[in-house]
Amino acid sequence: MGVGVGLKPRLPPGPRSAILQIPRYLWRADLYYRRCFARYGDPFTEPTLLGPQVVTGGPAGARELFSLPPEASASTAFSVEALLGPSSLMVASGEAHRRGRRLLAPIFGAPRLHDLAPILDDLASRRVRALAAGGRYHAFALAQEVTLDVIMRILFGVRDPRNAAALRAELAVVLDETRFTTLASLSRPWLRRTLGALPPWSRLRAAIRRIDALLDDLVEHGPGEVHPDSAFAHLLAAVDDGRPLEREALRDHLMTLLLAGHETTATSVAWGIYELCRHPAALAELRRATDGRSPLEVAQSPYAQALTSEVLRLHPIIGRLGRALVQPRSFCGYDLPAGVSVALCIDALHRDPALYPDPDRFAPARFLERSYATHEYAPFGGGVRRCIGAALARFEVPILLSVFFRAHDLELVDAGEVVPARRLVSFAPRGGVPIRVRPRAAATRVG
Repeated sequence: MGVGVGLKPRLPPGPRSAILQIPRYLWRADLYYRRCFARYGDPFTEPTLLGPQVVTGGPAGARELFSLPPEASASTAFSVEALLGPSSLMVASGEAHRRGRRLLAPIFGAPRLHDLAPILDDLASRRVRALAAGGRYHAFALAQEVTLDVIMRILFGVRDPRNAAALRAELAVVLDETRFTTLASLSRPWLRRTLGALPPWSRLRAAIRRIDALLDDLVEHGPGEVHPDSAFAHLLAAVDDGRPLEREALRDHLMTLLLAGHETTATSVAWGIYELCRHPAALAELRRATDGRSPLEVAQSPYAQALTSEVLRLHPIIGRLGRALVQPRSFCGYDLPAGVSVALCIDALHRDPALYPDPDRFAPARFLERSYATHEYAPFGGGVRRCIGAALARFEVPILLSVFFRAHDLELVDAGEVVPARRLVSFAPRGGVPIRVRPRAAATRVG
């Protein structure tokens, strides 16, 4: 709805200083938001360097946020524009965002996903077979290797085109060396002009330029090298407003799929490994539901899907999602002017005890007992900006988790709690979840 009558004319209470809040947010965003809700209520106003942001953590606020019409709000993902580009679905707003979604939607259709199931199983199995019994690994790094294999296959088909190996290497550099604070510092054009020539920003921009050169080469030579049914071929043949896709937009879509399309899924797989190592009953149930099943049956298994849902509930990929108001609006009982942002804290929503009894407990069965509306469960956001790759993630995670535990028993090297740490576009497990590989006991195998 628009601006209401008789509503509170001021912003909700909240912390005063953005400078003081940034370190707390970057260290433990989940704890920072819990403290703010406990002290100021729901909603509260979060001061940021780009202006005030009104944050809610409840289902009513989520419903309002997801109901905002496209013309009333815009993206708040300024921090990743320097990396992903202005045409990325994470950055674009309005008509550009709608066109981008229409363009990319066929890549994530159900027929493509069903055809992908055995490929996912094969790519993951190759990586898992290389694990040495007794060896120590980081679950997040292993998951990254597999999900990068997957997204490269989705983009380019069976054959890796020229410079694919170099592209993988440069992406690894960006993921390993770039911090969210570096990107956030380049969130505005004037900041990029001011800081861009200084390290570490100059190193980031140099890496982006190298990736851009590799992508340009793929655009130039790709049609003869990739599978005609690949996502890359689809983008090359795409028509936007009656014209071929501009090279800059093509680059932005490729970069978004390459980085966000595998980094976020790797995060969920790593969290899934962590929870299954801590909850042997859940692992035993997953094995009962998936051992001896085809990859497609694994992906569609009710228990595997419930387990994936619970992992995403306790460990959402992003901590909050926001919209920048471009029109005055009422939100959660407050009249807000244009220019203010509104946001949902997903962690708070997912730990609401009215929706999730005993919310800190890992309990996949809760998703077998009832269903949840988008404003009650939002790991992929909602409304017109819901993550376009949600179906792929929900399809990929159960298959990869089943493969990791099919031939091995994985155990945590450190029994202590693992906490979230901010990366480029996700909250990954701090420390990467160190694990030890043990051969799976023959007596526990099924089929």
